[in-house]
Amino acid sequence: MDATTPGRRYGGVSAEDRRRERRERLLQAGLDLLGTRGYAQTTVSDVLERAGLTSRYFYEHFENREALLLAVYDEVVKRGYGASAIAIKRHDGDPLTVSIPAQLEAFYEVVVDDPRLARVLFIEAVGVSPAMETHRRAVMRRIASALSSRLSMRAGRGEIPERDFHAITIGMLGAMHELIADHLHPGGISRDEALRESERLCLATLR
Repeated sequence: MDATTPGRRYGGVSAEDRRRERRERLLQAGLDLLGTRGYAQTTVSDVLERAGLTSRYFYEHFENREALLLAVYDEVVKRGYGASAIAIKRHDGDPLTVSIPAQLEAFYEVVVDDPRLARVLFIEAVGVSPAMETHRRAVMRRIASALSSRLSMRAGRGEIPERDFHAITIGMLGAMHELIADHLHPGGISRDEALRESERLCLATLR
């Protein structure tokens, strides 16, 4: 049995656990570098040096640098919109004037307040390649679909008028993202301005 054989243990740690731990180190290194230096200024060698791993282990998980960016992007989406989803469920019985600010604040606290996560999501992952754009659009449609389902439930309870909520949520997400992107660039609006206008736009759209 060699070192790559599934189930082989070193110090009580399985091969699969070691593989998972290496991937996490690469993702963390990728987030740190992509979220500070940026995609164009980050090489695979940079990531390996930060993670303390060799190229063998990078290519065990990622085909290339763009594949790492995609994985880091997905992790940021999971963290940010995961926090937002928890807030949505927690405030499901509250009016939208309470629910929307709560879910936006949850997202801001996780993503916008960590410059690395915000940069990856709103700057570095944008316009990289047709494949990355296709992936980003698919992710946004999934998020919009989940949000529109929640809004349809509220419409069913008579809280808001019934409409095409999928198109509406795509528009609200786009507006929110542009406000955050402006905040991230030099001379842009403040964090609180971006949050406040996102709340106003969402509430005005749904009335």
